[in-house]
Amino acid sequence: MTVCSDRRQGKPSPKRVPVARVEQVLGLYRDRYFDLNVRHFHEKLQHEHQIELSYTWVKLALHFCAMTLFQRIAEKRYSSRQKRPIKTKMMMISNTNPSPPLG
Repeated sequence: MTVCSDRRQGKPSPKRVPVARVEQVLGLYRDRYFDLNVRHFHEKLQHEHQIELSYTWVKLALHFCAMTLFQRIAEKRYSSRQKRPIKTKMMMISNTNPSPPLG
């Protein structure tokens, strides 16, 4: 069973986007519309290229390929930064010097 198959029937899902269409969308974003955010890119796909894909699909495809500006910045920032050790104070809990009772 493949990843994109319909689990009930064992057949490919009828909602599956063809590979050529995926490559076209990713290529347009990479080559021509790299400076747009996902919402504006989705509008360009609909109006200028007549590609009718859902906004969520486009957003997830771009995020999965780390093509959006936020993903590229986050990937660079978090992958190269060393984690700092957490500074904590060790508290000694003992009953040798109890405080007077309240009241």
